[in-house]
Amino acid sequence: MADVIPRSVNWVRQEELYFCGPAVAQMLLDSLGVASPGTPPTWQTQLYDYITQNTNAKRPRTAPDIPSAPAFPEQKCERCSRNDPYTCWSTTPNVLKNLLNANQGVAVYSVSPRANEESATDAVCDTLDKGVPALALVYGWVHWVVVDGYRHSMPGSINTYGRNLNGVYIRDPDSGASSIHYIPWIDWRDDYLSGVPCGQYQNKIVVIRVS
Repeated sequence: MADVIPRSVNWVRQEELYFCGPAVAQMLLDSLGVASPGTPPTWQTQLYDYITQNTNAKRPRTAPDIPSAPAFPEQKCERCSRNDPYTCWSTTPNVLKNLLNANQGVAVYSVSPRANEESATDAVCDTLDKGVPALALVYGWVHWVVVDGYRHSMPGSINTYGRNLNGVYIRDPDSGASSIHYIPWIDWRDDYLSGVPCGQYQNKIVVIRVS
């Protein structure tokens, strides 16, 4: 079989500019059989409430309040140099991992910082081989997506860590379309994956995987 797509993932659009974390959490939890809670507020709002209450950082008083990442008191913010303004996480990897593990019992997720694109993708594909989706932090630390499948062993595949990979399937909460998006390996490597610019995960590509 050329495609590995272990579970159906229902796409949802992120409800706010800064809700990519809650949106991918909603998609992943839904795919693992977690029922949507009663509303209002929406499921994404409830997930974001968990994030804001459990990030466990102290937001600098001089950190910016911008539309894509509005301020909350316990927000993790980092700066890449002494002269740069702070950049603040809307959803840190650790709190997203904790959110997933607190709300389902199918799989135990962990944050996996990787040194390069091949290693990060290998970790994602290993998770898919276990029958569950993974999450990837893309464009440095800008955006979260669900990775819910991969294509391999077809003409044009590239050997990465022993897996003849053609590309990955993602669910992007900011894509503007509900279909599964197939991303060829070259585009995934060159356009989506890049290292976090500073802080705890500096120069690492971050995925949330099942060990």
